Amino acid sequence: MMEKWMVFINPISGNNSGEQAWKKMKPLLDQMKISYEAHYTEKAFHAISLAKDARDKGYNRFVSIGGDGTINEIINGVFLSDHQNDIPKFALIGIGTGNDTIKTFGIPSKPEKAVELFSKGKFKTIDLGKVYFQNEKGERASRLFVNIAGMAFDAAVTDNANNAKQSMGKLAYLKGVFKTLSSYTPGKVKVRIDDREPIEDIMFSLNVSNCKYSGGGMLIAPHAVPDDGKFAITLIKNVGKWRIGANIYRLFNGTLEKVNGIELHSGKKVKVEASPETMVEVEGELLGAAPFEFEIMPSSIELLVP
Repeated sequence: MMEKWMVFINPISGNNSGEQAWKKMKPLLDQMKISYEAHYTEKAFHAISLAKDARDKGYNRFVSIGGDGTINEIINGVFLSDHQNDIPKFALIGIGTGNDTIKTFGIPSKPEKAVELFSKGKFKTIDLGKVYFQNEKGERASRLFVNIAGMAFDAAVTDNANNAKQSMGKLAYLKGVFKTLSSYTPGKVKVRIDDREPIEDIMFSLNVSNCKYSGGGMLIAPHAVPDDGKFAITLIKNVGKWRIGANIYRLFNGTLEKVNGIELHSGKKVKVEASPETMVEVEGELLGAAPFEFEIMPSSIELLVP
């Protein structure tokens, strides 16, 4: 059982390309004599319950065929189980709109290339992040994440981008950026990193990151190292909408820190106080409202990488 992979396929990821990706992968896995059991997800959050059930049964190897949201659901489901006697292992086949999680690790975006890692790859131990927030019922809730948590402007962009995914695919996030720029008003935010003096200012956007990329390849956290036991924190203060728009290109070349008013930090714990309208998203899913608390979970999972 411990060497057998549990495969979860999100058939609607990547504009309904999940099933096609699995059809390409399955004969390759069979040819490599990889032992597995496969299940399709049927609705939002279904992967959470499927992953929890698999972990309860003793599985410790999981394959995600889907987007960043599918990866997030599987990881959260695995850690809901009481069976945590070993470090779970994950293989990621990114077929979603953004596919940001795989970019930090150089995992191929084509399923037939990514599946080669089952014979040629290696396992890398990495951290996870955990965020606490207020859910829609006003209750304190939490969520694990492997990639990036975005707040304020970033969360508003995610909300707009999700509405455009079906029609625009990978351009949805960029469209969301410019749509949100026209209407978004930044608010005052207080950020405390570890035990340092708090940073209090008008904040346009904030990111607490374990990995580097968001929004379909934007390098929002160039200083992120997913196995160093620390978050990479990006603070974008009230630098003005015109300057944000003029420096969009820096989101792709890793030079954000050259803009006056953008700060890069690192730390193990982050607390964010802001207005109740300030939201947080992880892996492209809008979660809830401020206040937020983040804690790093060092060496939590093993990821199959080149």
